[in-house]
Amino acid sequence: MLPIILFVPLLIFIIFSCFLKLLLFIYKRKNSLREDFSSKAWDNARFLVASLFSVTGKLWHGYELHGMEKIPEGPGLIVYYHGPVPIDYCYFIYNLYIQKRRVCYSVVDHFIAMLPGVEIYLNLLPALHSGREECVEILKKGNLLGVAPGGAREAFCSDENYNFLWGNRTGFAQVAIDAKVVSVFLCVDINITH
Repeated sequence: MLPIILFVPLLIFIIFSCFLKLLLFIYKRKNSLREDFSSKAWDNARFLVASLFSVTGKLWHGYELHGMEKIPEGPGLIVYYHGPVPIDYCYFIYNLYIQKRRVCYSVVDHFIAMLPGVEIYLNLLPALHSGREECVEILKKGNLLGVAPGGAREAFCSDENYNFLWGNRTGFAQVAIDAKVVSVFLCVDINITH
């Protein structure tokens, strides 16, 4: 009985994601949209996804976001702790879009981009997995960019004490220097209450 109970939240999330993907498919067909997710035509769908996930975060985890006024209007690099599942960062980018109508590009591992069913989310609230040059270009265009320097290593090897395992991963700092971005935010203390 206990193993079944442990999979219930995962099952709820999968059903929710499938339902949301169906809504996005209907939205795309109804509005005859192409795959250009940067187009303004996708703004309503982006807001829908952000709102549904934001409500889920508030109801399921008691997620709240404070200090949004400190994020600049121009480019900025948001550096955060990865954790086993960076759901707190996901809630952050959804709330950022709801409150400021700003998209925060996110650097994700190549593995995430290969997961079935997530590509529409990665395109809608954009994620990239290419390299430094693309990160620099995103910042030069005045966008926000979120990066977790520790990545999967930090997610799976650190413990509840939130020790940073960045090692020699300083590429994010070089990206900020190359893009001439002075706004770098370390989001160390993103908490979800259970």
